[in-house]
Amino acid sequence: MRAVLQRVTRASVSVEGEVTGAIDRPGLLALVGVTHDDGAEQVDTMARKISELRILRDERSVLDEGAPVLVVSQFTLYADTRKGRRPSWNNAAPGPVADHGIVTLLLGLAAFAMEVFALVDALRHRPDAFVAAGKRTKQFWSIILGVAVLVGFVSVGSGLLFSIGLIAVVGAAIYLADVRPALRQVSGRGGSQHMGPYGPW
Repeated sequence: MRAVLQRVTRASVSVEGEVTGAIDRPGLLALVGVTHDDGAEQVDTMARKISELRILRDERSVLDEGAPVLVVSQFTLYADTRKGRRPSWNNAAPGPVADHGIVTLLLGLAAFAMEVFALVDALRHRPDAFVAAGKRTKQFWSIILGVAVLVGFVSVGSGLLFSIGLIAVVGAAIYLADVRPALRQVSGRGGSQHMGPYGPW
């Protein structure tokens, strides 16, 4: 698996005049090529490299910034021009194989980014906010999400994404869908009132 990464302020992909993918804020455009023997190990390595490479402003990574990534399948990265005047595409994986690799890469990136975002968000809230929101404790969620990030890091891009890795995704999803809105409410960022354990304050 090969990739060319480009820092962008925005980017889009159009097919026959129809936009099929786009990002509208600073992030990365990733042109990704897949070859015949690419598997879980190669997808895992590429997902980690794209998410952790410090090439954004101020030497920050996609994970640091929560930046979007537009992934585009690009078979020409496996062009062989060593002989003759016409490039050979024999090293590029056929469409179905390449599509599967790209989809797996996207799922791995999205899942891992969600887990890291949830953990960082939980660590930013004060301990009393969790109690006031009736959502257990900060320590509880820090442990749950810390384990989720660890499991996600190990399983990103691999077959474990649909077994053990799925548990990590579910943990992060519960936090983001249920706990985070409640914390924002009691912190005054999700509504007009501060809520304590005994009502508004």
